[in-house]
Formats: sequence, structure tokens, C-alpha cells
Amino acid sequence: MSILKIFLLSLLLIAAALILWWPKAGEEANGFPGSFSISSWVSKLTGGKPLESYVGIPANSKPLPEIPMPTHPFLNNRGYAGAHADSYNSGVQPYPGPFGINPVVHSRMVSWEFGGCSTQAFDSRGRIISSGVGLLKSRLVLLDPKDLTILATEMLPYFSGWYLRLDNQGRVIIPAGDQSLRIYEIRESEGVPSFSLVNSYDLSKVIPEEGQHRFLTNPFDVVPDWNGNLWFAVFQPAIVGYVNSKTGKVHSMVLSGEVLENGLCASRDGVFFVSDQHLYGMLEKPGKDQPEVFLKFEYERGGGVKAISRGSGTTPVLFGGGNLIAFGDNADPRPNVLVYRLDAAEDTRRLVCKVPVFEPGQSALENSFIGYKHSLIVENNYGFSVFGDSSGGAPGLLRIDVRADLGGCDIFW
Repeated sequence: MSILKIFLLSLLLIAAALILWWPKAGEEANGFPGSFSISSWVSKLTGGKPLESYVGIPANSKPLPEIPMPTHPFLNNRGYAGAHADSYNSGVQPYPGPFGINPVVHSRMVSWEFGGCSTQAFDSRGRIISSGVGLLKSRLVLLDPKDLTILATEMLPYFSGWYLRLDNQGRVIIPAGDQSLRIYEIRESEGVPSFSLVNSYDLSKVIPEEGQHRFLTNPFDVVPDWNGNLWFAVFQPAIVGYVNSKTGKVHSMVLSGEVLENGLCASRDGVFFVSDQHLYGMLEKPGKDQPEVFLKFEYERGGGVKAISRGSGTTPVLFGGGNLIAFGDNADPRPNVLVYRLDAAEDTRRLVCKVPVFEPGQSALENSFIGYKHSLIVENNYGFSVFGDSSGGAPGLLRIDVRADLGGCDIFW
């Protein structure tokens, strides 16, 4: 999902905090029924409509076989490598979800400075790792999964940690608001955990002074490639690059006139992302200051912002054994799901399908797809509002299957 404009919601939340009751840092709001949430208060302020307290029936467990994902040599491989599960952004985790039987919401307000906690992960002990992105400051936190007690916290510069990753040693790799990438490990001292800074990489020298913006000229995502290089993305000006794992040198490329609002994915073939204009694939280029662009395709941007983004609202997903990549465009009158193959020798043979989805004028793609084998699960985000009320939208889900011969795609349901 695009995160640039979601950050603006923090301004509204801070204003609401000055008006409404708001727990102090560390206080809890446990045991409320599923219909209660702070977001419902914000929704009322903005004219939101009340929702039914419960919709549907309890689910029956019908687990699918696990995807045979490749072992990433430098990332956590338990399904908690990042916001979208793994380096493929598959969105698939080998753990059960709630069945919807008597749901109860447990929540904790860690600090009022937060604009949002967009990524949650779990360490080897099952404790929750999250980062709260704030207008004034941000924090890295470790929580007890049973009662959300704060076990450890680490102060970060403002606008840090929209996306974080866990590496193969369980360490936190996080982009920071001082134009750096940081690595933290969790240390235990007499049963008390704490975050300890292992390394920090300064990116400021590769970010042009012209056009810098306090919040936007910072890295927002980071992912290691198969060689251990740390790849990063900067909002605006759009910059993608990597820190060499052996030398610590920063290699980067400015995408002139473009904006980045979505995250990165990585496979053995390289690192992939979408700007507001193109799908890119990049590789480390030994001996060169810039990465090598081995894949670049323009897509339909449409007539402006549909929900949040100016272009694609979807972080790309790798699926089909890593040979396929998918994302959504921003076309009129409805967006398309685009699937490209990565094993084709010629660019003209890479496009597998371009499938228009949902109803014309009532469709928007603002969240990364789920990729399972040769199937995609796609979510309609039309009507989503960063200001609290999304009840007037047109929600929906569909499944798209890529044909076995890679000759096209079909909407399965």
C-alpha cells in the first residue's frame, strides 16, 4: 500500500488526541468489544456511518499447503521478514488467523506522537516487534503478545520505520528519518530485553540537497538482496540504491521526475519496485556507482489520485515460483492487474496479462496483492479514506489465476 499520504493522517490523529480522551503513553485499552476502536471515534468526527457489530459466520479452518519459498540467505524465513510476509511480498504466512468467534480487540496506545504502526513482526520468542512513525519522533517497540505490555523501546528520529525487516539473525533492519539505515538486535540482560544498535549507514551524501523535504527525503523501505546488499527507497526525489555489504559504500540512482510510494521486493534475480510511472527491476553493478536497470515498463497512470496514490498503489508481489511479478496500475475507468514474466528473453514477451478489475468508476488498487502459487488475491480499495470514514466505498475481493502455459490470466472468482 502507498504510505506517503497515509502519513498525513497522523496530523488528524494528533488533533483528535487534543480533543478526545486519549490514553497516556503505555496505557492500555483492553477488553473492549470488537466494535470499539479509536478509529471509530475519528470516523464519527468525520461523518462516518455506524457499522454492524458483527458480520458473517465463524470460519472453518481449511489451511492450504505452504508455498515452497526459497530460503533468503539474509532475511527471516518464518513469514515475518516484513510488512508483506517475505522478500517476495507474497502476503502468505504459515500461521493461522482468528476464526471470528467472539472477537475481542486488545490495544495499547504506546505514544501520542505516533502517526501509525504500519509493520508488525515477531521474534523467535513470539514477541511483537513494531515501529511507530511519528510527526515529532518515532519509536521501535517490543511488546508482550498476551497483554501488549511494552517490554523494550528505542527512540528513533521522526519519520522512521514505515517498513522494517527482520534479518536471518532476528535483527531489525529499519530506515530512519535522519537519512540512514539502522540495524538493531534484541539483547537480554537478566531477563530484561533491550534494543541495541549494531550498525548505521548514512545515506545523506547520495540524496540531492535540491528538492529536499523534511519528511519525504528519507528512506521508507529496505530489503537485502541475495548478496546481502541493503537496498533502500526514498520517497521524493525518488531514489533507489543499495549499501554494499562488503564495503559499506552507497550506490544509488535518482529517478528524475518520479515519486516512490510503495515498497521493494527481492528475489535471486534482483530487486523490484514501482514508481508512479514505471515498474523497475534493478541489480547490483560491481564497479559502478549506480545500480543496473534490467527491467523497466511504463504503465497507465490514469487521471490522478483514485484513493491515495498518484500512480500505482500496490507494492509488487513475486509469485509463481518467483518467475512472475504483479502489480496494479491506476488506469481509467478502472485499474488493471498487470502480470509480467521474469524468465522471458525478450521484453515483448514479458507481459502475461492485463486484467481490468471491479466496476468502472468504483475501483482502486491500494494494497499489495496476495500471491499463492500461480494465483493472486486482489482487494478493491475504492472509497478508502485516510480521514477516517471509508463506509461509502465499494469493497470486494477477487482471485486471478495465471494460465499454466503463461498465455494469459483468468478471473477465477
